[in-house]
Amino acid sequence: VEAISKGVQTGLTMIVGPPGTGKTDTATQIMSLLYHMHPSERIVVITHSNDALDQLFHRLANIKDIDKSQLVRLGHRHVTDGVDYSREGRVKVLEQQRMVLLEELNRLSQSLGLGNNVAFTCESAYHFYFLYISPLWDSFVAKFNPETTKDLDAGSVFKNFPFSTFFALEAKFTGKDNASDYKEAMRLFAKVEHLVRKLKECEPIEVLRNDFDRGNF
Repeated sequence: VEAISKGVQTGLTMIVGPPGTGKTDTATQIMSLLYHMHPSERIVVITHSNDALDQLFHRLANIKDIDKSQLVRLGHRHVTDGVDYSREGRVKVLEQQRMVLLEELNRLSQSLGLGNNVAFTCESAYHFYFLYISPLWDSFVAKFNPETTKDLDAGSVFKNFPFSTFFALEAKFTGKDNASDYKEAMRLFAKVEHLVRKLKECEPIEVLRNDFDRGNF
C-alpha cells in the first residue's frame, strides 16, 4: 500500500524485490490510479524486456474500467493475449468503435421517430445531440426532477422519460416511486452522454485521412 501511495506522488519511486513479490501487480495498480487521476495525460511505460511488458499489458487490459482502445504498444512485439496493440491496431479499433457508436445514436434517433440517418459523421452526431437530445433531457429535468414531482402521481417520471423506447430492455423503473425513478433516468441518460464523449474521442480518426497521421495521433 505504501509503495502504491508513493508511486502516484510526484518524484521518483523505486520498488525493489525478488521475483514473485508483487512488483508487477504494484506497478499495474499505480498505472491504473494515475490513469484515473489524470485522464487527460499520457503514461509511458518502459520495460527491460518484451516479456515484462507482456505481463503489464495483460494485467492492464484486464482492468474493467481502463479503456483498452487507449492502450498502445510500441516496439517489435505488438500483440498481447491475441490483441493487436500497435498504432495501426488501435486505429482499427477506433474506426470500429466509431461505427458502432454512430449506429447506436441512429438507433436513438429512430426510437424518437426522427429517422435513422441523422448521425453519419461525428460532427452530425454532435448536431443531433445538441439540437434534439439535450433539449429533450433539459425539458424532462425541469418538469420531473425530485422537487417538482413531489405532488405528482407516482409513475410520472417513468411515463414521461423521453428515451424509454431506446432503453426498453435495460431500464429499471419502478413506476411507483418518482424519486427512485428519477435516479434511474439519470443513470440511463449518463449512458447517452458517455456515448457522445466516446464519439468525441473518435473524431480525429474521421478527420485525419491517412494512416500515418492517424497512427501518430
